Amino acid sequence: GMGYPDGGRIVSSVRFLLTLLSLLPVLPVRGGEFSLKDEEKFFTIDCGSRPETVVRVDKVYGNLRSIVVNGTELQKNARGSHINSGFGKAAKVTAKPIGDDQVLVTVESMVTHYYAFKKGEPNIYMATWADKCPHPGEMRFIARLSSKVLSQGNLDRPGDDTAGTAIESKDIFIQPDGRTTSKYYSGVRFIDDAVHGSRGKNIGAYLAVGSYESSSGGPFFRDINSQTAGDTEEIYFYMFSGHAQTEPFRRGQLHGPYALCLTEGPPPAMPAMGWMKNLNLKGWVAGRGRVKGTVSGQLKEAPYTVYLANETAQYWTKVGPNGPFTTNAMKPGRYKMRLMRGELAVQERDVTVGSGAVEASLVEPGLPEYVWRIGLPDGTPAGFRNAERMGDMHPSDKRHEPWGPLTFTVRDPAPTDLHDFPAAQWGDVNTGSRIVFKMDTTQIKEHELEIGITVSQYGSRPVVRLNDKWTSRDPGAPPSYQSRSITFGIHRGFDRVFSYRIPKSAFEAGTNTLVIDNRSGSGAGRFLSNAFVFDYIGLRE
Repeated sequence: GMGYPDGGRIVSSVRFLLTLLSLLPVLPVRGGEFSLKDEEKFFTIDCGSRPETVVRVDKVYGNLRSIVVNGTELQKNARGSHINSGFGKAAKVTAKPIGDDQVLVTVESMVTHYYAFKKGEPNIYMATWADKCPHPGEMRFIARLSSKVLSQGNLDRPGDDTAGTAIESKDIFIQPDGRTTSKYYSGVRFIDDAVHGSRGKNIGAYLAVGSYESSSGGPFFRDINSQTAGDTEEIYFYMFSGHAQTEPFRRGQLHGPYALCLTEGPPPAMPAMGWMKNLNLKGWVAGRGRVKGTVSGQLKEAPYTVYLANETAQYWTKVGPNGPFTTNAMKPGRYKMRLMRGELAVQERDVTVGSGAVEASLVEPGLPEYVWRIGLPDGTPAGFRNAERMGDMHPSDKRHEPWGPLTFTVRDPAPTDLHDFPAAQWGDVNTGSRIVFKMDTTQIKEHELEIGITVSQYGSRPVVRLNDKWTSRDPGAPPSYQSRSITFGIHRGFDRVFSYRIPKSAFEAGTNTLVIDNRSGSGAGRFLSNAFVFDYIGLRE
C-alpha cells in the first residue's frame, strides 16, 4: 500500500518522547495514598482513588463530616450524614486498618453501623445492623450533601424541590410553574432501583444498594430516594419506613451492604461488595443457597417476578421470557415463594433453601372467562387514565387529565384502550365511575362482578349499582395502612378483589349501566378523602 512520506520521522519522535517520559519521576495523584489517619476530632480516610476522595468520620458522633472529591467539599451541612437523625452522643466510634488495602470504621449506637473503605475505590461502603426498628419507626441512611455542588440534582426522577408552596402536610409542594413536587416522587420500585443519586459539574454522589434482603415491603415497594432542600441535596437509602408499608421491620438483621459512590458526574456501575464478607460484620451470613426453576404458562401481557420472603429476609428475581429463573444467593431457611404477574401474586408455595441450589417450578394459573374485563389483573392500574403519571406527581397536578367522574363504554371483551376509565377513585373527587355495556338475551343470567383494587385509603371500598334497580351490599373495609399512599405517588398496598353476585333480574337486554361508588366511614377531604386504586373490573361469564 501507499506509505506516508513522514511515517518514519513521526515514529522516531514518538519513541523519543516515550523515552523522555520514562525517565521522569512518577508524580503522585493529589489525593495521596490509601490511608487511615487518627486526627483530633476525626478518623480521616484517603481512598487513594480516582476521583480523589477523602472522607472524615466524626470520632464522637459517628457521622460523616467531610467528603472531599477532587478537592471539592460535598459535605457542607454541619449535621453530617448518618442513620436517621444521627447516632447521638453515646455513640462509640472505632476505626482499624484491615491488611494494607481495607479500613473499617464501626459506630455502635441504637444500631451498629459500618463504614468500610477499599484501596483505590472512591466509595464509602456501609452496612447497618439493627435489633429493632430505631426511633422514630424508620431506618434510613441520609447523605446531606451540597445542592450547590450537586447542582443538577437527581436526573432520573422528577424534581423533588422543597421550594414552592406546601399543599399537603408540609412535604408536598406546588412550584410557581404549577408542577407538584415531593421527596416521595423520587421513589423507584426496589426491583428497579440499584443505583440512585445526584450530580453537578464533573461530580456525582450515588447510593448503590447491594441488597434489599433485610428491608420490607417486597420488590414493588418504593421509598424516598432524594430531595433538594435549600442548600442541601439529600440522598437516601431507606431501609425501612412506614410510608405505605405492608410488612413489619425485619428484626435482628444486617441491612445492606450498600455504598455511597463518588464519581466525576455519571452514575457508577454497581460496585462489588462481596469482599466485605472478610470484615467480620455482625449479622453477615456467608453460607447461602439459591432457588432455580421455571415458570410455565406466562401471559404475554405481563412481566413476571419470583418473590420469596420470610421473617428474616426477602428476595426477588425477574423471570426470563421462556420461564427460567435463578435467585440471588439467599440466607438458608424456609420461604414463601410467590409468582407475581405484574405486581399481583398468582401462585404461592413453600420452599426450603439450604446451601446449594434447590429446584422449584411455578405455574401461571391463567385467567377465568369474562363477559368483559377492563384492565389486566396484575396489581397495577396500568392503562387507566393518569396511571403512567401517578408515581411522579400529586393527583391534583395540572399535568393530569381530568379524573372525572368518567363513563367507560365497553366495545369488546378485553379493551386495550382504557383511557376513559380512571386509575383511582376518591369519594370527594370522582366517585360514580360508570361502565356502559351491551348484553343480548342469551347473556342475561346471574353473573359475578369482580373489582380488583391495589390499595385502599381510609378503608374505602367500592359499592356498585346496576341500571338503577339493584345496589350491592357494602363488602366491608379492606386492609389498609396508617399512611398516605396515593398522594405519595404509591399504588402498592394490600391487593383485594371484591366480588358482587348480581341477580339475573338486574340485567337488561341492550344497554346496561354500572355505577361504582365509594363507601367509607372516614377521610380527610379532596385527594385525602376515602379512595382506592383500580387494578381491573370484570364481569364473569
